[in-house]
Amino acid sequence: LSLRRGIIEAQELASLKSDRQRYWCAVEISSMLQDEQSQRGSINSEDRRLLQELGRLRTKFPLTKIASVPPLKNSGDNLDLQVDVPFYTWQNRRGSSTRKLMQSSRFQTKKEPQLHYMVSEITRITRSHPDYLKRPLQILDIGGGKGHLANALASYLNSDEVFVSVVDIDENTIENGRRRSIASGLEVSYWIGDASTLNDVRNVDDVEDLSFKNADIVVALHACGVLTDVALGHATCMNASFVICPCCFCSYPYLFVSALKQNEKSDKSERMQAPEWLDIHSSDLNQLRKLCEIQGDRSLALEAIHSLCALRLNAVSKRHISSLSSTPLVNLNLSLKMFPEKFSSRNICMVGELSHARDPDPI
Repeated sequence: LSLRRGIIEAQELASLKSDRQRYWCAVEISSMLQDEQSQRGSINSEDRRLLQELGRLRTKFPLTKIASVPPLKNSGDNLDLQVDVPFYTWQNRRGSSTRKLMQSSRFQTKKEPQLHYMVSEITRITRSHPDYLKRPLQILDIGGGKGHLANALASYLNSDEVFVSVVDIDENTIENGRRRSIASGLEVSYWIGDASTLNDVRNVDDVEDLSFKNADIVVALHACGVLTDVALGHATCMNASFVICPCCFCSYPYLFVSALKQNEKSDKSERMQAPEWLDIHSSDLNQLRKLCEIQGDRSLALEAIHSLCALRLNAVSKRHISSLSSTPLVNLNLSLKMFPEKFSSRNICMVGELSHARDPDPI
């Protein structure tokens, strides 16, 4: 690996004192090594068969590329995701000073645009929800203990629009997210516990309100492995909208998914492992996950990720409460959206939007 500015850049890296700076620089170098040095992945006839069979689902749930994001509340400009922007601005609902996020760290140039996209998409499905402004909608963030997404949502959506709760199993991560919320003067509820069951969760502030268990919107940014399926399963049972961006496709294979029985008009959920939830043989699922993680061949990895995300939306379509009703009062619109890869190679979001069902045409 050659550093772009040679010995000067090497000296700068060696002199970094901040743990955060060292971490993000290490991530950047790791990414460069992976792109340039990794062996190109190869596939066999079984891999080709699997991807070919899943082609019908990729057609059913095509990818929509997102090039720009509408401005958040009180923000002056769109965030154009097609070009390198020297900075972008957004302003919170209180109208306080605008933050200018300079291209000085990986967090600001990579993570912040992802948060901007997620907040924009979640805001859109919040304001199209059938119960919008009838009451504050409950947003449940699965595995978002650091609080980045939850705090952004609590900052840019009014308290009469939403209330945000976070469930994460890592106590230290939850505490860090809670501190960020307090420092920003935001009201976010943090819960420690197993997100796969939502049982025996404990609120860090000893709050006893469990209304998040009937969330209206389920969200997750880079939910690792089967945690993505866990979040989708909860959305089916709660009759919730969702915006979920998956990551680390081979992680947590032991987690169980709580979901409604497939194509059965029942409000009782059952716990199942991922192959049953996705209606795919376990060996095929394992192989598909490996293809999602293949290095050195982005087009192949993207085809596999698209296939897995489409498989997941297909499972939602068969188990979501709104889909099982014979006379649905709401419509569930499912889609796959992709923000630019320069912000993350894990850049596909699964979106489920609930909206009022149209009245049947008169006979």
